Amino acid sequence: MSTKGWIADTLVLFRYRELLQRLIAKDLKVKYRGSYLGFFWSLLNPLSLVVVYSVVLRYVMGVREISPLLVVTGIIPWVFFANTLNSSTESIIINSNLVKKIFFPREILPVSTVAFNFIQFCMAVVVFVPAVYVLRGDLPWTLVFYPLIVVLHWVFALGAAFLLSAVTTFYKDVRYLTEVAMMMVFWVTPVLYHYDMVAEKGLAVYFWLNPFSSYFFAYQSAVYFAEVPRAEHWLAMALWSTLVLLVGITVFRRSRSKFVEEL
Repeated sequence: MSTKGWIADTLVLFRYRELLQRLIAKDLKVKYRGSYLGFFWSLLNPLSLVVVYSVVLRYVMGVREISPLLVVTGIIPWVFFANTLNSSTESIIINSNLVKKIFFPREILPVSTVAFNFIQFCMAVVVFVPAVYVLRGDLPWTLVFYPLIVVLHWVFALGAAFLLSAVTTFYKDVRYLTEVAMMMVFWVTPVLYHYDMVAEKGLAVYFWLNPFSSYFFAYQSAVYFAEVPRAEHWLAMALWSTLVLLVGITVFRRSRSKFVEEL
């Protein structure tokens, strides 16, 4: 994609920012309609997972190396990432009436999906920071790197959302394959365990082949170990985010003219 194409698409999305805001607001209203707790569920879901995994892995299965701090460090960004990818598979399909009747940049649909899930992630971070303080007894200075890791992770998620939303429009089974894949990928991604636990078993090389690993290693470095993420993790995150975004946008741009006839 040329530089001019990037600029043109960005300007078009900016002109349609009101539609983008309306789509995000609609998703938030639909999700919490009729709920007494409302947005509180965005906090309760990841926190309940932290409690369950911490208790089961540490006290039931006896894996002492896994602490609540390690779990909370990985679970909150994982929930954002997994929810984004799963919901992005439907972003074009569930808005089929809109796609058929109104002209607007189709890119807004996966962007709104990512933004919707990111808002819920931000609400969870409001609880995450105090939780880190309680579990560690302090807030490590390396948390300053956390927003940058999140940005790179967000870019990766956006690229994946473009790709999955486009492909699922033509191949509906991708929606279900993604759900199954994310459940499997969860256990081969260092969400609940850290790099040293993997390296000592001689499995580090296999996790480097997993494009998601570098993000979670970086999260753990900044939060759990209070260390600056390693240079190779920054490099891997930057490369994967750029590659997935380029591939996702390219596939989406080449497919969008055929969305209407497929829907």
